[in-house]
Amino acid sequence: YGVKVFDTEIYPDTALADAPGFGQTIYEFAPDSQAAEQYMALTQEIVGRIDRLSHAEQSLSEVAS
Repeated sequence: YGVKVFDTEIYPDTALADAPGFGQTIYEFAPDSQAAEQYMALTQEIVGRIDRLSHAEQSLSEVAS
């Protein structure tokens, strides 16, 4: 699937299932949990891809000018 799939893996975690029942995010409910760390890693991976795409797009528009 190439770029359509992220490298970060998120595994089942009871804290992730319990957090909504307390009206909290995983970061509020269990900030040191495996799930919180994995979702933070996914967030960083997404932001990294956006940054790379943005820079690539900017470079292409500079070349086209």
